[in-house]
Amino acid sequence: MQATRLSRSIIPAGVALRRPGKCAKVCHSVSCVQATASPHFALPLSRMSTHSKPIKAVVSSETDFHNLLQLPPSEKVERIFHQVVIDKLAFFQIKAKGKNLLEDFNALKKTIESRGAAISGFNEKAVDVIVSDLLMLFEKKPPPFPIQTEIAVQTPTERYWSVVAPGFPFIDHPAEGTPSRLAYILKQSAMGKFLSTKAEQDFEKSIYLDSTEDGLAGNLLSIPLLDDATIVHEVGCWSGEALFNLTHLAHLHGKAVAGFVGTDIHSSTLSLAESVANLPAFRPFSMHFHIANCLYPIDLSPLGISFKKELRLAQRVVPILSPVDAKKFLKSSRSSFPNKDSTLILSYALPSGASFEKNREKTLLKNPTAREVSFSGGTTFYSPFPYPTLLPPEQQVDNPELLLNTYYTGKGFQELIQEAGYKIRHTIKVGQHSDNDRNIVALQPI
Repeated sequence: MQATRLSRSIIPAGVALRRPGKCAKVCHSVSCVQATASPHFALPLSRMSTHSKPIKAVVSSETDFHNLLQLPPSEKVERIFHQVVIDKLAFFQIKAKGKNLLEDFNALKKTIESRGAAISGFNEKAVDVIVSDLLMLFEKKPPPFPIQTEIAVQTPTERYWSVVAPGFPFIDHPAEGTPSRLAYILKQSAMGKFLSTKAEQDFEKSIYLDSTEDGLAGNLLSIPLLDDATIVHEVGCWSGEALFNLTHLAHLHGKAVAGFVGTDIHSSTLSLAESVANLPAFRPFSMHFHIANCLYPIDLSPLGISFKKELRLAQRVVPILSPVDAKKFLKSSRSSFPNKDSTLILSYALPSGASFEKNREKTLLKNPTAREVSFSGGTTFYSPFPYPTLLPPEQQVDNPELLLNTYYTGKGFQELIQEAGYKIRHTIKVGQHSDNDRNIVALQPI
Protein backbone atom coordinates (compact mmCIF):
# COMPACT_ATOMS: atom_id res chain seq x y z
CA MET A 1 0.00 0.00 0.00
CA GLN A 2 1.38 3.41 -0.88
CA ALA A 3 2.25 5.83 1.87
CA THR A 4 -0.38 8.41 2.68
CA ARG A 5 0.75 11.70 1.19
CA LEU A 6 -1.03 14.67 -0.33
CA SER A 7 -0.03 17.89 -2.00
CA ARG A 8 -0.27 20.66 0.57
CA SER A 9 -2.41 23.20 -1.27
CA ILE A 10 -4.53 25.22 1.13
CA ILE A 11 -7.61 27.22 0.19
CA PRO A 12 -6.70 30.87 0.88
CA ALA A 13 -8.22 32.51 3.92
CA GLY A 14 -11.33 34.53 3.12
CA VAL A 15 -12.40 32.40 0.16
CA ALA A 16 -16.01 31.44 0.80
CA LEU A 17 -17.33 28.10 -0.37
CA ARG A 18 -20.66 28.50 -2.16
CA ARG A 19 -23.44 26.23 -0.96
CA PRO A 20 -26.35 26.23 -3.39
CA GLY A 21 -29.84 25.92 -1.97
CA LYS A 22 -31.82 22.76 -2.50
CA CYS A 23 -35.48 21.88 -2.62
CA ALA A 24 -36.85 19.63 0.09
CA LYS A 25 -40.13 17.77 0.06
CA VAL A 26 -41.06 16.50 3.51
CA CYS A 27 -44.23 14.39 3.64
CA HIS A 28 -46.83 14.25 6.41
CA SER A 29 -50.12 12.39 6.67
CA VAL A 30 -52.10 15.67 6.56
CA SER A 31 -50.07 17.89 4.28
CA CYS A 32 -46.94 18.20 2.26
CA VAL A 33 -44.34 20.94 2.75
CA GLN A 34 -42.24 22.21 -0.16
CA ALA A 35 -39.25 24.18 1.09
CA THR A 36 -35.82 25.48 0.26
CA ALA A 37 -33.04 24.27 2.55
CA SER A 38 -31.47 26.70 4.96
CA PRO A 39 -27.98 27.82 3.87
CA HIS A 40 -26.72 26.61 7.25
CA PHE A 41 -27.39 22.99 6.40
CA ALA A 42 -26.80 20.79 3.38
CA LEU A 43 -29.92 18.71 3.95
CA PRO A 44 -29.82 14.99 3.04
CA LEU A 45 -33.13 15.20 1.22
CA SER A 46 -33.33 11.61 0.02
CA ARG A 47 -33.38 10.47 3.64
CA MET A 48 -35.75 13.16 4.85
CA SER A 49 -38.51 12.31 2.35
CA THR A 50 -39.09 8.88 3.90
CA HIS A 51 -38.40 9.68 7.55
CA SER A 52 -41.82 10.19 9.16
CA LYS A 53 -40.90 9.76 12.83
CA PRO A 54 -39.10 13.14 13.22
CA ILE A 55 -42.22 14.97 11.99
CA LYS A 56 -44.27 13.38 14.78
CA ALA A 57 -41.57 14.39 17.25
CA VAL A 58 -41.42 17.95 15.95
CA VAL A 59 -45.19 18.45 15.97
CA SER A 60 -46.63 17.31 19.28
CA SER A 61 -50.15 18.55 18.48
CA GLU A 62 -52.33 19.71 15.58
CA THR A 63 -51.82 23.32 16.70
CA ASP A 64 -48.07 22.83 16.72
CA PHE A 65 -48.24 21.33 13.26
CA HIS A 66 -50.13 24.36 11.91
CA ASN A 67 -47.57 26.63 13.57
CA LEU A 68 -44.85 24.68 11.78
CA LEU A 69 -46.60 25.28 8.46
CA GLN A 70 -46.61 29.03 9.09
CA LEU A 71 -42.81 29.19 9.42
CA PRO A 72 -40.70 30.45 6.51
CA PRO A 73 -39.55 27.54 4.31
CA SER A 74 -35.94 27.59 5.51
CA GLU A 75 -37.03 27.49 9.17
CA LYS A 76 -39.38 24.57 8.49
CA VAL A 77 -36.58 22.48 7.03
CA GLU A 78 -34.07 23.52 9.68
CA ARG A 79 -36.45 22.61 12.52
CA ILE A 80 -37.22 19.21 11.03
CA PHE A 81 -33.53 18.64 10.28
CA HIS A 82 -32.66 19.40 13.91
CA GLN A 83 -35.19 16.82 15.07
CA VAL A 84 -33.66 14.20 12.75
CA VAL A 85 -30.27 14.89 14.34
CA ILE A 86 -31.67 14.71 17.88
CA ASP A 87 -33.45 11.42 17.13
CA LYS A 88 -30.32 9.87 15.73
CA LEU A 89 -28.14 11.10 18.60
CA ALA A 90 -30.53 9.62 21.14
CA PHE A 91 -30.60 6.33 19.26
CA PHE A 92 -26.78 6.14 19.24
CA GLN A 93 -26.64 7.02 22.97
CA ILE A 94 -23.93 9.63 22.53
CA LYS A 95 -23.12 11.68 25.64
CA ALA A 96 -23.45 15.46 25.50
CA LYS A 97 -20.29 17.40 26.35
CA GLY A 98 -21.72 20.88 25.74
CA LYS A 99 -25.16 22.21 26.67
CA ASN A 100 -26.90 19.60 24.55
CA LEU A 101 -26.28 17.06 21.80
CA LEU A 102 -27.43 19.36 19.01
CA GLU A 103 -24.88 21.97 20.06
CA ASP A 104 -22.23 19.24 20.03
CA PHE A 105 -23.30 18.13 16.56
CA ASN A 106 -23.06 21.67 15.19
CA ALA A 107 -19.60 22.09 16.73
CA LEU A 108 -18.44 18.88 15.08
CA LYS A 109 -19.99 19.96 11.76
CA LYS A 110 -18.18 23.32 11.91
CA THR A 111 -14.82 21.65 12.55
CA ILE A 112 -15.28 19.08 9.78
CA GLU A 113 -16.21 21.82 7.30
CA SER A 114 -13.20 24.01 8.16
CA ARG A 115 -10.81 21.04 8.10
CA GLY A 116 -12.16 19.81 4.79
CA ALA A 117 -11.84 23.26 3.25
CA ALA A 118 -8.11 23.24 3.95
CA ILE A 119 -7.39 19.82 2.45
CA SER A 120 -6.34 19.56 -1.18
CA GLY A 121 -9.12 18.29 -3.44
CA PHE A 122 -11.95 19.50 -1.24
CA ASN A 123 -14.60 21.23 -3.36
CA GLU A 124 -18.10 22.66 -3.34
CA LYS A 125 -19.68 19.28 -4.01
CA ALA A 126 -17.92 17.89 -0.94
CA VAL A 127 -19.26 20.76 1.16
CA ASP A 128 -22.77 19.91 -0.01
CA VAL A 129 -22.61 16.34 1.30
CA ILE A 130 -21.02 17.05 4.70
CA VAL A 131 -24.20 17.01 6.75
CA SER A 132 -25.55 13.99 4.89
CA ASP A 133 -22.32 12.15 5.71
CA LEU A 134 -22.42 13.32 9.32
CA LEU A 135 -25.90 11.93 9.78
CA MET A 136 -24.51 8.54 8.83
CA LEU A 137 -22.46 8.67 12.02
CA PHE A 138 -25.57 7.62 13.85
CA GLU A 139 -26.52 4.60 11.79
CA LYS A 140 -25.93 1.36 13.69
CA LYS A 141 -23.08 -0.53 12.01
CA PRO A 142 -21.43 -3.89 12.64
CA PRO A 143 -18.57 -3.37 15.11
CA PRO A 144 -15.07 -3.15 13.63
CA PHE A 145 -13.48 -6.58 13.55
CA PRO A 146 -10.93 -7.55 16.21
CA ILE A 147 -7.30 -7.93 15.11
CA GLN A 148 -6.23 -10.18 17.97
CA THR A 149 -7.49 -13.46 19.35
CA GLU A 150 -7.46 -12.56 23.07
CA ILE A 151 -10.68 -11.59 24.84
CA ALA A 152 -11.00 -7.81 24.47
CA VAL A 153 -12.70 -7.13 27.82
CA GLN A 154 -11.81 -8.99 31.00
CA THR A 155 -11.62 -6.78 34.11
CA PRO A 156 -14.38 -4.57 35.61
CA THR A 157 -12.41 -1.45 34.63
CA GLU A 158 -12.14 -2.68 31.04
CA ARG A 159 -15.88 -3.40 31.08
CA TYR A 160 -16.56 0.18 32.19
CA TRP A 161 -14.43 1.66 29.39
CA SER A 162 -16.08 -0.60 26.82
CA VAL A 163 -19.62 0.64 27.54
CA VAL A 164 -19.41 4.23 28.84
CA ALA A 165 -21.25 6.61 26.49
CA PRO A 166 -19.03 8.01 23.73
CA GLY A 167 -18.81 11.69 22.82
CA PHE A 168 -17.99 13.57 19.63
CA PRO A 169 -14.39 14.47 18.80
CA PHE A 170 -13.29 18.12 18.52
CA ILE A 171 -15.92 19.70 20.79
CA ASP A 172 -14.87 19.73 24.45
CA HIS A 173 -11.89 22.06 24.56
CA PRO A 174 -12.09 25.40 26.43
CA ALA A 175 -12.14 28.60 24.44
CA GLU A 176 -10.99 30.70 27.39
CA GLY A 177 -7.32 30.63 28.29
CA THR A 178 -6.44 29.04 24.95
CA PRO A 179 -3.18 30.98 24.30
CA SER A 180 -1.64 29.90 27.60
CA ARG A 181 -3.05 26.40 27.19
CA LEU A 182 -1.10 26.10 23.95
CA ALA A 183 1.98 28.22 24.67
CA TYR A 184 3.46 26.32 27.58
CA ILE A 185 3.17 23.04 25.67
CA LEU A 186 4.59 24.44 22.42
CA LYS A 187 7.61 25.82 24.30
CA GLN A 188 8.50 22.29 25.37
CA SER A 189 8.29 20.96 21.81
CA ALA A 190 11.12 20.56 19.32
CA MET A 191 8.97 19.92 16.26
CA GLY A 192 11.27 21.90 13.97
CA LYS A 193 9.81 22.97 10.60
CA PHE A 194 7.96 26.29 10.61
CA LEU A 195 5.00 26.66 8.28
CA SER A 196 5.49 29.51 5.85
CA THR A 197 2.07 30.68 4.67
CA LYS A 198 -0.62 32.29 6.80
CA ALA A 199 -3.22 29.78 5.57
CA GLU A 200 -1.02 26.91 6.75
CA GLN A 201 -0.36 28.60 10.08
CA ASP A 202 -4.07 29.25 10.62
CA PHE A 203 -4.90 25.64 9.81
CA GLU A 204 -2.24 24.39 12.22
CA LYS A 205 -3.53 26.70 14.95
CA SER A 206 -7.08 25.37 14.44
CA ILE A 207 -5.74 21.83 14.95
CA TYR A 208 -4.03 22.90 18.17
CA LEU A 209 -7.27 24.47 19.40
CA ASP A 210 -9.09 21.19 18.72
CA SER A 211 -6.58 19.20 20.80
CA THR A 212 -6.52 18.04 24.39
CA GLU A 213 -3.31 18.84 26.25
CA ASP A 214 -2.23 15.20 26.08
CA GLY A 215 -3.16 14.92 22.42
CA LEU A 216 -1.33 18.11 21.46
CA ALA A 217 1.86 17.15 23.32
CA GLY A 218 1.80 13.62 21.92
CA ASN A 219 1.32 14.85 18.36
CA LEU A 220 4.11 17.43 18.71
CA LEU A 221 6.43 14.63 19.80
CA SER A 222 5.20 12.48 16.90
CA ILE A 223 5.72 14.80 13.92
CA PRO A 224 9.56 14.59 13.80
CA LEU A 225 9.35 10.78 13.90
CA LEU A 226 7.06 10.35 10.88
CA ASP A 227 8.20 9.00 7.53
CA ASP A 228 6.89 6.69 4.83
CA ALA A 229 8.29 3.62 6.60
CA THR A 230 6.31 4.34 9.79
CA ILE A 231 2.84 3.16 10.74
CA VAL A 232 1.08 5.26 13.38
CA HIS A 233 -0.97 3.21 15.85
CA GLU A 234 -2.97 4.74 18.69
CA VAL A 235 -4.18 2.31 21.34
CA GLY A 236 -7.16 3.43 23.40
CA CYS A 237 -7.95 5.79 20.51
CA TRP A 238 -11.60 6.33 21.61
CA SER A 239 -13.37 8.37 18.89
CA GLY A 240 -10.08 9.08 17.10
CA GLU A 241 -9.63 12.78 17.84
CA ALA A 242 -5.85 12.76 18.45
CA LEU A 243 -5.28 10.50 15.45
CA PHE A 244 -7.38 12.74 13.18
CA ASN A 245 -5.43 15.77 14.34
CA LEU A 246 -2.15 13.99 13.63
CA THR A 247 -3.19 13.15 10.05
CA HIS A 248 -3.66 16.84 9.32
CA LEU A 249 -0.49 17.92 11.11
CA ALA A 250 1.46 15.35 9.10
CA HIS A 251 -0.18 16.64 5.92
CA LEU A 252 0.75 20.24 6.74
CA HIS A 253 4.37 19.35 7.45
CA GLY A 254 4.75 17.29 4.28
CA LYS A 255 5.16 13.99 6.14
CA ALA A 256 4.40 10.75 4.30
CA VAL A 257 3.14 7.97 6.57
CA ALA A 258 2.56 4.28 5.80
CA GLY A 259 -0.85 4.40 7.49
CA PHE A 260 -2.86 5.33 10.58
CA VAL A 261 -4.45 2.73 12.86
CA GLY A 262 -6.65 3.21 15.92
CA THR A 263 -7.55 0.40 18.33
CA ASP A 264 -9.83 0.34 21.36
CA ILE A 265 -12.07 -2.04 23.32
CA HIS A 266 -15.18 0.16 22.79
CA SER A 267 -16.93 -0.81 19.56
CA SER A 268 -19.28 2.22 19.45
CA THR A 269 -16.45 4.74 19.68
CA LEU A 270 -14.62 2.88 16.90
CA SER A 271 -17.73 3.01 14.72
CA LEU A 272 -17.93 6.74 15.37
CA ALA A 273 -14.24 7.10 14.45
CA GLU A 274 -14.71 5.09 11.26
CA SER A 275 -17.58 7.36 10.22
CA VAL A 276 -15.54 10.51 10.79
CA ALA A 277 -12.66 8.97 8.84
CA ASN A 278 -15.01 8.62 5.84
CA LEU A 279 -15.85 12.33 5.78
CA PRO A 280 -14.20 14.46 3.09
CA ALA A 281 -11.73 16.06 5.50
CA PHE A 282 -10.15 12.71 6.37
CA ARG A 283 -11.04 10.44 3.45
CA PRO A 284 -7.70 10.98 1.63
CA PHE A 285 -5.74 9.35 4.46
CA SER A 286 -5.19 5.64 5.05
CA MET A 287 -7.01 5.09 8.35
CA HIS A 288 -8.12 1.86 10.02
CA PHE A 289 -10.03 1.27 13.28
CA HIS A 290 -10.25 -2.12 14.99
CA ILE A 291 -11.09 -3.73 18.31
CA ALA A 292 -8.02 -4.73 20.32
CA ASN A 293 -6.86 -4.84 23.94
CA CYS A 294 -3.53 -3.06 24.45
CA LEU A 295 -2.55 -5.43 27.27
CA TYR A 296 -1.84 -8.07 24.64
CA PRO A 297 0.44 -8.00 21.58
CA ILE A 298 -1.28 -6.45 18.56
CA ASP A 299 -0.20 -7.73 15.15
CA LEU A 300 -0.85 -5.14 12.44
CA SER A 301 0.30 -7.33 9.54
CA PRO A 302 -3.27 -8.51 8.64
CA LEU A 303 -4.02 -4.92 7.59
CA GLY A 304 -1.75 -5.35 4.56
CA ILE A 305 0.18 -2.12 5.20
CA SER A 306 3.89 -2.15 4.39
CA PHE A 307 5.94 -0.57 7.20
CA LYS A 308 9.32 -0.97 8.89
CA LYS A 309 8.67 0.72 12.23
CA GLU A 310 5.74 1.61 14.45
CA LEU A 311 4.92 4.82 16.26
CA ARG A 312 2.50 3.79 19.02
CA LEU A 313 0.47 6.37 20.94
CA ALA A 314 -1.27 5.72 24.26
CA GLN A 315 -2.78 8.84 25.78
CA ARG A 316 -4.36 8.43 29.23
CA VAL A 317 -4.06 4.65 29.06
CA VAL A 318 -1.42 4.05 31.75
CA PRO A 319 -3.36 6.20 34.30
CA ILE A 320 -6.29 3.74 34.21
CA LEU A 321 -4.12 0.62 34.50
CA SER A 322 -2.89 -1.06 37.66
CA PRO A 323 0.91 -1.17 38.05
CA VAL A 324 0.83 -4.86 37.07
CA ASP A 325 -1.20 -4.15 33.93
CA ALA A 326 0.91 -1.09 33.07
CA LYS A 327 3.99 -3.31 33.01
CA LYS A 328 2.08 -5.87 30.93
CA PHE A 329 1.06 -3.13 28.45
CA LEU A 330 4.63 -1.85 28.10
CA LYS A 331 6.02 -5.32 27.51
CA SER A 332 3.28 -6.30 25.04
CA SER A 333 3.90 -3.10 23.07
CA ARG A 334 7.61 -3.78 22.95
CA SER A 335 7.04 -7.34 21.76
CA SER A 336 4.72 -6.03 19.00
CA PHE A 337 7.29 -3.59 17.60
CA PRO A 338 9.04 -4.72 14.39
CA ASN A 339 12.36 -3.33 15.65
CA LYS A 340 14.03 -0.99 18.15
CA ASP A 341 13.55 1.98 15.83
CA SER A 342 9.91 2.02 16.91
CA THR A 343 8.63 4.50 19.51
CA LEU A 344 5.97 4.48 22.22
CA ILE A 345 4.49 7.87 23.19
CA LEU A 346 2.29 7.80 26.27
CA SER A 347 1.04 9.87 29.17
CA TYR A 348 1.25 9.06 32.85
CA ALA A 349 -0.28 10.89 35.79
CA LEU A 350 1.76 12.56 38.52
CA PRO A 351 0.59 12.63 42.17
CA SER A 352 -0.49 16.27 42.04
CA GLY A 353 -3.39 18.28 40.65
CA ALA A 354 -7.14 18.57 41.20
CA SER A 355 -8.04 14.99 40.28
CA PHE A 356 -5.41 13.53 42.59
CA GLU A 357 -6.56 15.69 45.52
CA LYS A 358 -10.22 14.85 44.85
CA ASN A 359 -9.48 11.12 44.83
CA ARG A 360 -7.56 11.40 48.10
CA GLU A 361 -10.42 13.36 49.70
CA LYS A 362 -12.80 10.51 48.82
CA THR A 363 -10.68 8.15 50.91
CA LEU A 364 -10.83 10.46 53.96
CA LEU A 365 -14.62 10.76 54.19
CA LYS A 366 -16.46 9.30 57.17
CA ASN A 367 -17.93 6.82 54.69
CA PRO A 368 -15.11 6.59 52.11
CA THR A 369 -16.14 6.41 48.47
CA ALA A 370 -12.65 5.45 47.29
CA ARG A 371 -9.79 3.25 48.37
CA GLU A 372 -6.09 4.12 48.03
CA VAL A 373 -3.47 1.45 47.43
CA SER A 374 0.12 2.68 47.56
CA PHE A 375 3.06 0.92 45.91
CA SER A 376 6.78 1.66 45.73
CA GLY A 377 6.50 3.95 42.68
CA GLY A 378 3.21 5.74 43.36
CA THR A 379 -0.43 5.12 44.32
CA THR A 380 -3.70 3.81 42.85
CA PHE A 381 -7.29 4.78 43.72
CA TYR A 382 -10.29 2.46 43.39
CA SER A 383 -14.02 3.04 43.84
CA PRO A 384 -17.00 0.64 43.94
CA PHE A 385 -18.00 -0.38 40.42
CA PRO A 386 -20.90 1.96 39.47
CA TYR A 387 -22.84 -0.50 37.30
CA PRO A 388 -22.50 -4.02 38.76
CA THR A 389 -25.21 -5.47 36.50
CA LEU A 390 -22.99 -4.80 33.48
CA LEU A 391 -20.50 -7.36 34.77
CA PRO A 392 -20.71 -11.08 34.11
CA PRO A 393 -22.01 -13.09 37.13
CA GLU A 394 -18.55 -14.21 38.24
CA GLN A 395 -17.42 -10.56 38.57
CA GLN A 396 -20.50 -9.36 40.48
CA VAL A 397 -19.24 -10.93 43.70
CA ASP A 398 -16.53 -9.74 46.09
CA ASN A 399 -17.39 -6.03 45.75
CA PRO A 400 -16.05 -5.33 42.23
CA GLU A 401 -14.10 -2.07 41.91
CA LEU A 402 -13.36 0.48 39.20
CA LEU A 403 -9.78 1.69 38.96
CA LEU A 404 -10.02 5.49 39.04
CA ASN A 405 -6.40 6.48 38.47
CA THR A 406 -2.84 5.34 39.01
CA TYR A 407 -0.22 8.00 39.78
CA TYR A 408 3.55 7.60 39.45
CA THR A 409 6.38 9.61 40.89
CA GLY A 410 9.11 10.47 38.38
CA LYS A 411 11.38 7.89 39.94
CA GLY A 412 8.61 5.29 40.09
CA PHE A 413 7.83 5.68 36.38
CA GLN A 414 11.53 5.52 35.49
CA GLU A 415 11.82 2.21 37.31
CA LEU A 416 8.70 0.90 35.55
CA ILE A 417 9.96 1.60 32.03
CA GLN A 418 13.47 0.36 32.72
CA GLU A 419 12.09 -2.97 33.88
CA ALA A 420 9.93 -3.13 30.74
CA GLY A 421 12.91 -2.34 28.48
CA TYR A 422 12.59 1.35 27.51
CA LYS A 423 14.40 4.65 27.87
CA ILE A 424 12.94 8.18 27.73
CA ARG A 425 13.80 10.22 24.63
CA HIS A 426 11.74 13.33 25.34
CA THR A 427 9.21 14.62 27.89
CA ILE A 428 6.51 17.30 27.80
CA LYS A 429 4.70 18.17 31.01
CA VAL A 430 0.99 19.02 30.74
CA GLY A 431 -1.95 19.62 33.05
CA GLN A 432 -1.94 23.37 33.72
CA HIS A 433 -5.46 23.66 32.27
CA SER A 434 -6.92 20.22 33.01
CA ASP A 435 -7.68 17.92 35.90
CA ASN A 436 -4.24 16.55 36.71
CA ASP A 437 -0.50 16.96 36.17
CA ARG A 438 0.81 14.49 33.60
CA ASN A 439 3.99 13.78 31.69
CA ILE A 440 3.86 12.91 27.98
CA VAL A 441 6.95 10.86 27.18
CA ALA A 442 8.50 9.39 24.03
CA LEU A 443 9.95 5.99 24.89
CA GLN A 444 12.45 3.99 22.84
CA PRO A 445 13.03 0.25 23.28
CA ILE A 446 16.47 -0.71 24.56
